[in-house]
Amino acid sequence: MRFDLLPFKLTLKRILPWVSTGAIVGYLLWTMSRNGAWQANPVDLIPPQPWWIMALILAMPINWLLEAWKWHRLLMRNSAFKNSFREVLIGASWAFITPNRAGDVVARVALLPKGSRAQGARAFMTGAFAQMWITTFAGTCAWWMVYLNEPESLFHLSKWALGIGALLVALTLLGLCFYLLWRWPRLWNRFSLASTDLQSEPLSLKLRIETLLLSFLRFGVFSGQFLVALTAWGISISGTKAWYIPLVYLGNMIIPSAALSEMGSREALTLALFQPEASNLWATAIAVFSIWVINLGVPALAGGILSLRRKTVIP
Repeated sequence: MRFDLLPFKLTLKRILPWVSTGAIVGYLLWTMSRNGAWQANPVDLIPPQPWWIMALILAMPINWLLEAWKWHRLLMRNSAFKNSFREVLIGASWAFITPNRAGDVVARVALLPKGSRAQGARAFMTGAFAQMWITTFAGTCAWWMVYLNEPESLFHLSKWALGIGALLVALTLLGLCFYLLWRWPRLWNRFSLASTDLQSEPLSLKLRIETLLLSFLRFGVFSGQFLVALTAWGISISGTKAWYIPLVYLGNMIIPSAALSEMGSREALTLALFQPEASNLWATAIAVFSIWVINLGVPALAGGILSLRRKTVIP
């Protein structure tokens, strides 16, 4: 009797995000209970430097304008930029409610004219891969900086820190080669809606490099937001600790997530890496949660409103 792997893979794909989300929530509850954080004074939750929150909010449209411009350029459009921005926001609303943000590509591509959907799938994959590579590259640099300066910060992973660092370097180099040289062979194409177009000539090298630069700028913006949020809640970031931020984003990218766009994973990773004092546990968690609300929740809400106002239907 032959065992069919496909149903098993599909089941694992559906269950794994919820298992990891459950583990993350369990870790957060355990950390808060172990350190007596439930007895915290509500006054401690108010940011002592609230003016920094304004910088956090002002950076949000920059983040999403960069993503929309990247989408616009990858589609090689001559039409108005506002169409690309609208599609990105509606995609964000669908990403918000689907595991691993899977709804983002579905919504964006479905909003395009039928004849442009294959090109849209290629554009989305190129942009997503570029952002993933930048995150991996920044995380790899951060891993080595922490390993060389404060290896004890890696806790139980310190035994394998050298091997993990080498693996990250290898993945970063292979990923860059793949990104710059790919031809979309049929083996890697899992998007049936783009089955023909993805076999054609890839986007130009110049455009792919431009996409990398835009992805780098985006990473800089939301890393800056992370730093600003912690500063607003009075969490000191100095020396090697600043390198924990790319590690949080790298871990967040790797961990499978259920719906609501990785809610909880950044908080758990931040607490695990930064190891704040018990009195700062809630402040740290809320600072990171504020990034999630501003960077993901607000654009998702805006995208949902746009979708309803324009009576957008995702087939």
